[in-house]
Amino acid sequence: MNFEDLKLLPGTPLQLQFQSSNERKKSRLIGYNPGKSIIISTPHDGGLPRNTHNGETLNIRLFSNATNSAIAFTSSIIHIGVIPYHHMHLVPPKSIVTDAVRKAARIETNIEAMCEIDGIMEKIHIVDLSTAGCRLEADVGFGINGDKLILYAKLHVAETVCNLIINGEVKAVLDAENKDTEKCQYGIDFDDIKDNVRL
Repeated sequence: MNFEDLKLLPGTPLQLQFQSSNERKKSRLIGYNPGKSIIISTPHDGGLPRNTHNGETLNIRLFSNATNSAIAFTSSIIHIGVIPYHHMHLVPPKSIVTDAVRKAARIETNIEAMCEIDGIMEKIHIVDLSTAGCRLEADVGFGINGDKLILYAKLHVAETVCNLIINGEVKAVLDAENKDTEKCQYGIDFDDIKDNVRL
């Protein structure tokens, strides 16, 4: 699969992991020239563009709606631009790893819930939901890919209150779709759940 096969749109959120420091930063896709370069926004550090240099290697993760998958690949910086805004050109990846994370159709929701990772509880919102997984939104970052978690939610269904406890795993760390918010979002895959909970 080539990068252009992903059919990504400008503005697609990206998560960058710089191999030199192992730090993670947010970015967005600006565009690409097939076979030449991928153009992304320069991530910020303390309100200022991060200090980057040509040849720096980074791992990139994103979610592709076209392929319904989490995407990961490695690239390096080949050009840094500051006019008319800070941006970077990356080498097109030689290989791309995909991992389908949605096994069922999801519906939009706004459910207040709690999430537990390593004994630490965080207040979250479930912003979409299916029988196979969900997308969470939180005010602070609380997990990374592969983290196991427990969701605690109370649903009101047909005049009945259902208390749900669901085990799951972080499958994707996502940028907020609403650019006006800094909330953290996560794609969650549920472990095998009982039929009554699935219903």
